[in-house]
Formats: sequence, structure tokens, C-alpha cells
Amino acid sequence: PTVWIFLTCKLRLKRRFERDFIISLAAVAAMVVFGLYNVLNEPCIDFRAWKVGNQMIPFGDDLEVKSFVSYQNKQTGEVMEFESKELMNYYKDSTWVANWEFKDSRVVDPYEIQADGFSMLGMDGDDYAKDLIGSAEPLLIVTIHHLDKVGDKGKQAIHEAKRWADESGCKFVLLSSALSEDVESFLYEQQLTDVSYFFADATAIETMLRSNPGFILLKDAKVLGKWHYRNVADLDEVTFEN
Repeated sequence: PTVWIFLTCKLRLKRRFERDFIISLAAVAAMVVFGLYNVLNEPCIDFRAWKVGNQMIPFGDDLEVKSFVSYQNKQTGEVMEFESKELMNYYKDSTWVANWEFKDSRVVDPYEIQADGFSMLGMDGDDYAKDLIGSAEPLLIVTIHHLDKVGDKGKQAIHEAKRWADESGCKFVLLSSALSEDVESFLYEQQLTDVSYFFADATAIETMLRSNPGFILLKDAKVLGKWHYRNVADLDEVTFEN
């Protein structure tokens, strides 16, 4: 009986080990595949500001741009902040005017793009981000954070995206961190001289899309889709609601 019990336990342990080994191997394989997919494509789970479905510029009748001012008490050092439109009420009090001095001001604009520090600068130095992102016209942006690292597949993807945009009646622009002369040279070489281009910081562009190049579709400031250049063919599946 002792030998039987020993052999039975040994067999069970062997089977348990084999089962646990297979489960562990499958788990490791799944993690490797998942990791590779996220490296070769845009991440499955997006925690960034430019997540698909996000409203990049709020809309609403109750939104109001507000300005605030800060004043500091000359004796105590206390700082108080209030809306600029309330300032005249305080200035009616001569004692208050004598004891408080201007310190700072700030503006809260609810229509700001919901991505800190984001801009789309034109050749004239003006920021066109609000006008472009908030347009009712569909906008497809090709993002390039490192122009010198765009390969042949990436260049081909840009051409495919441009073709789709033209056929779909969608505005197509390029956003890059490169120098203007490099962007112009790139577009000339790719026979895309009719494409408008804008500039942004490389980190801000990588926050939008890790892919280089990548594509992001917006309409009414809402992110409708994002694609790695390897998945540019998926654009053909996009339809716009009337």
C-alpha cells in the first residue's frame, strides 16, 4: 500500500507539474504576442489625451472664457484671487486699494485643446490648432515625430492616406517636428507639394501617436480614429455620419 500511495502521488505531482508548465508557457507566449502587437501597432489600451472618442475641444452654450487676477496684502502677504469683472467692486474701497497690490493674472479658456502644450504652428508662427482640430470638416493628420526615420513603408502609407483623404473629401495635413526646409524637401521628393504642413514638438506628436508616421482622424474636435502606418488600409473602412 505504501508503494502504491507513493507512486500515485508521484504520478499526480507529475501531471500537476505538466499542467502548470503548459499554463505558464501559454501565459508567457500570450504576453510576448501582446507586447509585440503593441510595439508593431498602436497600443490596444490608450491612456493618452488623444484617445479615440475623446473630445479635444469642449462644446456648449454655457462655456465661458474667464479671467482672474491675484492681489497680495502688503502687510500680511496674504494672496487673494477673484474674477477680473469683480475688480471694480474692490477698487471702490480706498482702504483695500491702499493695502493690496497686483500680483498676477490668468485666463481660463474652456475651449482650449485638451492636451497640454499642444500647438500646430504654421510658417508664419501662428498657432492653427484650434481652427484645424475644431473644424466641422473631417481632418486627417499624418504625424511624423522623426522625419529622418520614415521608411519606405511609411512613405507608401502616407500616399495611401492622402489618396483616401482626397476620395473622402477629407482635409489632409502633415504635422512634424522637423525643420521647414526638411519638410519641404520631403514633400517635394514624395510629390506631395500640395499638402499643408504644420509644426509641433516631437514629444507632443509622440503623445498623439507612437507610430512614425501615424494617422489621426478628427471631426468637430472629436478623435474618430488612430492608425499605425502598418494599418493604413483600415482607413477604407471609415464612414462619416451625416
